[in-house]
Amino acid sequence: MQHWILPRGAAASATVFAYPADAAPVMVSGASANGSRCTVPAGDAYVRRFWRQDGNRPIVARASRAAAASVVVHQMGADEITDPEYRHVCYAANRIGARLCVLVSAGPRAWLGANFYRDRACGDFSAGETAELHGLAPLLAEAALRHHRLVGGTASAADRLRAAQPALTEREVQVLALLAAGLTVDGAAAELGIKPTSVITYRNRGYQRLGIHSRRELFARLMT
Repeated sequence: MQHWILPRGAAASATVFAYPADAAPVMVSGASANGSRCTVPAGDAYVRRFWRQDGNRPIVARASRAAAASVVVHQMGADEITDPEYRHVCYAANRIGARLCVLVSAGPRAWLGANFYRDRACGDFSAGETAELHGLAPLLAEAALRHHRLVGGTASAADRLRAAQPALTEREVQVLALLAAGLTVDGAAAELGIKPTSVITYRNRGYQRLGIHSRRELFARLMT
């Protein structure tokens, strides 16, 4: 997963998620205005626990059934989330008050969502900001699609890892693919049903076999 620093302005943070049909989404990238990585634990919690309650899901489902426009802009306030735990973990705990999302079709029953989050101290997105995002939506959608095609999902990452280093064990491949998709060590551990310390062991062994030392180098390896 790639990280950027956003310019200070209307959005305090942003994420890009891939939404496969009837499966948990994958966090493709994340960014914050101050350079922090608060998007990672929030995104990890969303993928593991709350994605089924996301307001994006019914919009994507309706657009897919109706063969509607391939780019959809969706706005949501944190107070519209009915589940209190989801609202607290992914929004209130990170001082998020509102979200604007650009959803783009990435193939049959598969979508990408570029999400922009507003600090609750700044109020809701203004009409002008929303209109500006509508104007930029096609460009943002194309950028998200190109980035996703470049990075690929966890299955693609696993295939690339096996090709890059056949000596990797299957568990090492699984761990590295999940980390490349944006999951934290704890998230990968929960996904695979193993201990976080085991994830770290498999990660380090995988890094050694690949001749790399960090997630950034792992991401670069998958890009080649």
